[in-house]
Amino acid sequence: MIFGHDESSAGKRYPLHAPMSVSIIGFYEDLGEGVVGIERWGSLDIPEIGSEVTRQGLTYKIMPKAETRQLQASYRTRRRG
Repeated sequence: MIFGHDESSAGKRYPLHAPMSVSIIGFYEDLGEGVVGIERWGSLDIPEIGSEVTRQGLTYKIMPKAETRQLQASYRTRRRG
């Protein structure tokens, strides 16, 4: 996990995203045309992904590895010195 220079600002710019690894989607021939596979459930919640996918005229399938959400990051400031 990479910590950004201004996490607070990033959180304000992307309020629907949680501070964790990204969600991953993909297109697979075996799912059929117009179907997106959600491969990893990460920073963007599945209902939000589904809403955008549907808005684009597509449907989606939650793949086995996306049935459980990734763990959310917990940043602790460490003092050096």
